[in-house]
Amino acid sequence: RGARAVVAPSMRTVRELRAIHGVEATVVRGCLPSSLLEKRPVRSGRLLLAPEGGPVVLSVCRLEPVKRIDLLIRSFARVRVDVPDATLVIAGRGPDEPRLRALVRDSGLDAHVGFAGYVPEEQIWDYYAAADVLAAPAMADFVIAPYEAMAMGCRVVWTTEMETEPEIEHSGQVFVARPDEESFASATVQALRADG
Repeated sequence: RGARAVVAPSMRTVRELRAIHGVEATVVRGCLPSSLLEKRPVRSGRLLLAPEGGPVVLSVCRLEPVKRIDLLIRSFARVRVDVPDATLVIAGRGPDEPRLRALVRDSGLDAHVGFAGYVPEEQIWDYYAAADVLAAPAMADFVIAPYEAMAMGCRVVWTTEMETEPEIEHSGQVFVARPDEESFASATVQALRADG
């Protein structure tokens, strides 16, 4: 109530704050620590993510339905048709994990999808640097992981629901997809085949 300013991560949040609380807010997406500018990731993490080689798609999030990791797994089956040596690594824990593990098993993807569990903050940067693509199909207008991954040189696939600045979306690092299997798979294949 006594704040001089209110910041929000997205325009959707700004609209909600205005409608529900009558509060005006400003979008501020600055989210990366300045120490990241000096970070030198260890590329040997690649062996952990894909011991057999081949491109790596990474997901980093809490495993809950709103993150749509089930959509990612189903779309990854389509990705492997075009990129058969691709590996999907899912980092995180959460209540949806048993269902997601069952989906991987039922889809016959056991050999191509790995669950890394919780990855500590000091190690996550190496995961981002070792991956080719970070997949973020979450039902959200702002998610921090894609920005962290881009800072480490990783390409990102996210849905049309994400809000960002045009210069980021058109940077060549971002591939936007509708939140459905076919579109997300297509964008992931494009990201895996992109230069960089």
